[in-house]
Amino acid sequence: MIILEVEGQPIPWQRPGHRLLTQDGKKINIVYDKQKKEKEMVRWQLKGQFKEEKISTPMLIDLTFRMAVPKSTSAALRTQMLNGVVHHFKRPDVDNLAKFILDTMTGLI
Repeated sequence: MIILEVEGQPIPWQRPGHRLLTQDGKKINIVYDKQKKEKEMVRWQLKGQFKEEKISTPMLIDLTFRMAVPKSTSAALRTQMLNGVVHHFKRPDVDNLAKFILDTMTGLI
């Protein structure tokens, strides 16, 4: 089993950005990654922990995200969250959190 940890607040995946440029009377649609810096920071952390050869077989991945308790949370709900009775239930959703990590791992792990 391989265990990797990424420090910091979990980051949800965002759609790529689009920019329309006009060049010589032609419209060019440029697509760019809005999260390039964040992905590089996470890749840097993963590279430091994973020094083996890339995995080329199917694998089972178990992701755990630790979310901060929102400041606007009531005292009663905060206590329940800290005790593990109530879990994170607002944005971002787990699909986008997982997609960011899995996209970042592509080609590295």
